[in-house]
Amino acid sequence: MHKVCGVVALLSATLLFGSCGGTNSGAAPESRSGGVHQTGLDFVADTNVAGATKSPVSETSVVSTSGSSTLAEISNAFARAVVMHNKSAAFALLSQKDQRKIGSPERFELLLSGRAPWVSAKPSRAIAPDTAVFEVAQEPALDEVRGDIAPAATVQVPMVHESGGWRVAWSKNRIEQLYTADEARITTDATTWLTSRASCSAPKLEAPNGLLGVVGLAGSLCGSKGVVRIGVPDTLDAMDDPQPVLDAYGSAAANWARVVNISSPVAMQAVLAPLGEEWVVVALAHAPAAG
Repeated sequence: MHKVCGVVALLSATLLFGSCGGTNSGAAPESRSGGVHQTGLDFVADTNVAGATKSPVSETSVVSTSGSSTLAEISNAFARAVVMHNKSAAFALLSQKDQRKIGSPERFELLLSGRAPWVSAKPSRAIAPDTAVFEVAQEPALDEVRGDIAPAATVQVPMVHESGGWRVAWSKNRIEQLYTADEARITTDATTWLTSRASCSAPKLEAPNGLLGVVGLAGSLCGSKGVVRIGVPDTLDAMDDPQPVLDAYGSAAANWARVVNISSPVAMQAVLAPLGEEWVVVALAHAPAAG
């Protein structure tokens, strides 16, 4: 079984401290939109998630911020605060530099709202003495602000030791999206989309925010007849002009997008994106010239 994995992308200070509004700028989706290995810790949001913990957490009860707290205690407390949407506790655990630049717990909450919510976070392997690593479960999403959010991600969070003890250098965190949609089902999902369009019914497996590119091709499928013929999936560079996709979803789209050539019932190219365990059509283009 083949899976699609995202590349590690540095979340720069521009993301953390700049505008959190969505733009169609062509930047990476992340810019628009553990030091200690431990087991048995799994922080789950107290929302309507199956298996979620229900115990309330106050704004100040997550962890002591005394200098005696270990790197693992601070990083785990921060992850728990993010999962539980405890903005004050999470902000209190940021480095002094990050706190000054962000300004307040409310501002930090606003910045986090532009990213995929963490459903759970589990401490993972240690990669450096001053870095915490978490395996994070997320709510899958696809939009032009956050990009393509996978069901899971690996998040590396650098830690700094200050006069008050260990703190989180959140502005330097790195995230690797872990897409789980099986590439073996791309042709099947593209066929499902095509047949729904051909039947003139509500489109199935189509981008939630609508199609990009030559969108009129979708309408031309309504009422079309003929055998469905879809080629072998390829990467985004198989397109003559992938720019509409890159402009909308950022450079990371070059890693997760897949392109199929449809020769019948209407000739076109379709771009698909992983969304949860499925593939959805996000863009259309004219069929490439023969030869």
